[in-house]
Amino acid sequence: MHLLDIVLGFIIIVIAVVSFFSNLLVLLCFVHSTEIRRQVPGIFTMNLSFCNILITVLNMPSTLVGIIKNQQPFGDCLCHAVSFFETFLTANTMLSMAALSIDRWIAVVFPLSYSSKMRYRDALVMVCYAWLHSLTFSLVALLF
Repeated sequence: MHLLDIVLGFIIIVIAVVSFFSNLLVLLCFVHSTEIRRQVPGIFTMNLSFCNILITVLNMPSTLVGIIKNQQPFGDCLCHAVSFFETFLTANTMLSMAALSIDRWIAVVFPLSYSSKMRYRDALVMVCYAWLHSLTFSLVALLF
């Protein structure tokens, strides 16, 4: 194992630990604060944190093992599964960021009518769309 692999492995471990605990803290704030749960941006932030935790738990360990072993760590089947989750969760994260950006744009451009233009139900529809879009996108990549 080269020094670069050791440094890269250490960086991945640090990023995984920080990512897991910081996103877990965001989810705990969402669970314990009724004020955050009532606000529309909280839905997007919660979804974003949940996706980041899944990336940390599902993808980063296999990446670390692949770097340490310097080969594909778990065989073809699990490699395809990890690749699917990577694509699925990354697409979901990007769509969640886009939805949060659209929400904030509406809040800035239409401050007086924001509550009528962006309701809680609209945020849930956008999050569901992000999950479905990500799923179909990653399934197409997996199957073809």
